[in-house]
Amino acid sequence: MGLHTGAAEARDGDYHGYLTLAHVQRVMSTAYGGQTLVSNATAALLAGQLPEGVTLRDMGEHRLKGLLNPERLWQMIVSDLPHDFPALQSLNTIPNNLPIQVTSFVGRERELAELQRLLVATRLLTLTGSGGTGKTRLSLQVAAEVLDKYRDGVWFVELAPLADPVLVPQTVASVLGVREQPGRPMLAALSDWLQTKQLLLILDNCEHLLDACAKLADAVLHASRETRILTSSREALGIAGETAYRVPSLESPSPTHAMHDSVEKLTQYAAVQLFIERATQSRTTFTVTNANAPAVVQICYRLDGIPLAIELAASRVKALSVDQIAARLDDRFRLLTGGSRTALARQQTLRALIDWSYSLLAEPERVLLRRLSVFAGGWTLEAAEAVCAGEGIAETDVLELISRLVDKSLVVLDEQVAEPCYAMLETIRQYARDKLMEAAEGDAVRAPHLAFYVRLAEEFYPQSNGPNVTWWLARLETEIDNVRTAIAWALESRDFLSGMRIVCALHSFWIQRHTVEGLAYLREILAQSETVERGQARANALRIRGNLEYWQGDYPAAQRSYEEALAIAKAVNADQTVARLLKNLGETASAQKNYASGRALLTEALDKFRTMTEPRFMADTLGGLADIVMSEGDAEEAYALYEDYVKQLRIVGIKDGIAIPIRRLGQIALQRGDYAEAAALFQESLASNMEAQDQRGAAACLAAWAAMYAAQGRSLEAARLYGAVNTLLESWHTRMLPIDQDLYERSIAALRARFDAATFDAAESAGRALTLEQAIALALEETHV
Repeated sequence: MGLHTGAAEARDGDYHGYLTLAHVQRVMSTAYGGQTLVSNATAALLAGQLPEGVTLRDMGEHRLKGLLNPERLWQMIVSDLPHDFPALQSLNTIPNNLPIQVTSFVGRERELAELQRLLVATRLLTLTGSGGTGKTRLSLQVAAEVLDKYRDGVWFVELAPLADPVLVPQTVASVLGVREQPGRPMLAALSDWLQTKQLLLILDNCEHLLDACAKLADAVLHASRETRILTSSREALGIAGETAYRVPSLESPSPTHAMHDSVEKLTQYAAVQLFIERATQSRTTFTVTNANAPAVVQICYRLDGIPLAIELAASRVKALSVDQIAARLDDRFRLLTGGSRTALARQQTLRALIDWSYSLLAEPERVLLRRLSVFAGGWTLEAAEAVCAGEGIAETDVLELISRLVDKSLVVLDEQVAEPCYAMLETIRQYARDKLMEAAEGDAVRAPHLAFYVRLAEEFYPQSNGPNVTWWLARLETEIDNVRTAIAWALESRDFLSGMRIVCALHSFWIQRHTVEGLAYLREILAQSETVERGQARANALRIRGNLEYWQGDYPAAQRSYEEALAIAKAVNADQTVARLLKNLGETASAQKNYASGRALLTEALDKFRTMTEPRFMADTLGGLADIVMSEGDAEEAYALYEDYVKQLRIVGIKDGIAIPIRRLGQIALQRGDYAEAAALFQESLASNMEAQDQRGAAACLAAWAAMYAAQGRSLEAARLYGAVNTLLESWHTRMLPIDQDLYERSIAALRARFDAATFDAAESAGRALTLEQAIALALEETHV
């Protein structure tokens, strides 16, 4: 039997807690049948509490598989039971020099299992990753897990203090006890000695001695079949037979999780566990509560889950609250100092750690790293070539230099997005940005960055109505931080025209994804540029501002924007813009139930569009007229107009926006009582909305479905869907189009009249808990016609 005491979690009828459960299993495996052993932690708890006739015998310190530090074991002596056994079955007989650790190992269960598997399949395994990710500690824990696999031991060689590559073979030989042979190179003597050995050699911190380490590893692999080498380095050694494993940051919850998850759930993340453990060591009274958990999560998230950075932040709880620490992360290099005095100098502050990596770069690599810091959230190769080339870096050299930075773990490649792109951890980006400012290169890089995102936005504009709109929306979502950065620079540098061009070209993107944000940008740009830009560009920006206000349901504001834009467009003879604005004003009048004015404006716009090549706007104007007809109560005429609208959109191959007239056809079918046709049309409209990732349109479809359920007498399902729609619209800070909104409000009022308030509120509240995906599933699964 083996007894150990430690932290574990009861979940799903079982215990979870890898280190504690592994620890007790290791204690048990050391004992013989009939023998009971307890760990030192358990022995301390039992002191003074043992029953009469039971004592503990000190068995000394023993190395146990999977435990980096030796464990003092105690045998439980019970009268009338055997108590004489052979020597414990520990790993004390396996030679090694693994250093004793004074802090616990946190997380990494998946990585440990994967690395043990790789060590069986490869003879040279290199752990790569940026500084502070815990490569050394992980390699030591792997060594402890596999200690019993190597007859001749596990040997750790620390290379960080070395500056001379010539000393690498001598340092390894000294650790292994290999003597120098007069007249023979040490590498040859070392290779001969290793020929018959079965051991694991750990070479730690190889990045500044790559060539020497590669030469030594290659010689060892050719000399010995049973020797394995585990190295840690910012980049791989680059020799045949090597397997490189990038050590990820610790898993950390996002700030969104902190708003919804319990403290218990948040503390299951390794990054949070590490912060709590190290903070408790710094201040024994530290605890995580509902009040400070969001700040702890923010610290771990903004520090990219980098173990060293988290440990340095945790050490600050002696003087600061976690909220104060989180608030100072914008100046993290000044904040995160004061590491262990016995640690390597570069591990005592966050800046020193990254300084070490930066110092190992060639000058062109340093220049590119600095320039790449202008990107926020990531960048494509095309963007890097456009923004970072010049002044010493040819465009054709950018790919090679980025590849080197990837190899050195300063840049990572992300292939899980619409277009493969690169990124830096935010901590490294802040460091590189500081270097960019020190080199006075900021303005020189920001200008081409702004120009690139003007071009990207204007490439999107013609695609916003095309078959590839879904791909483009996903691409722009990955670029949103760079778009924000470019707009901010346009405002700061007073390049208002470039700012207008970006925001206006992304009109459809703002409407579908970020209406409030896009509107805020336009209002600020237009306010600041009022005395600078009065021509066509301003008229177009005012029109787009009106569109965003319209989609938010602020029709008076939209009308004012359109009227101001129309005056400018007429003054500069911008006929196309005039036609579009007449259409916009007609739709706005209709939304405010001024149908006569709306019909006149839309008819005037349609006449103008017929003289231009504007098939999309002609079709949309027909749709606007159909909306008026439907609002005035002539459903049959509206049905014919909507069918024509859909036909025109399909003729010109426009998929964007087709969901609206299809939904209208479904709403008219619902008025007729044809539930089968209504359900089919709502489903087609919803599919189009989801393909275009139009969340507002999806909500309108769900509202239409709810109205159908209400008409069918399925009131509880309708109330649940209405609850889901309410929550979705509130979370997106938007409302539906006027016709959808009117039908929705009338239907929900009628539904409320059928219920007592408590019953309706309970059903609606249940629907509010649904996500968009769950609400769609409810609608599709509950559709019976």
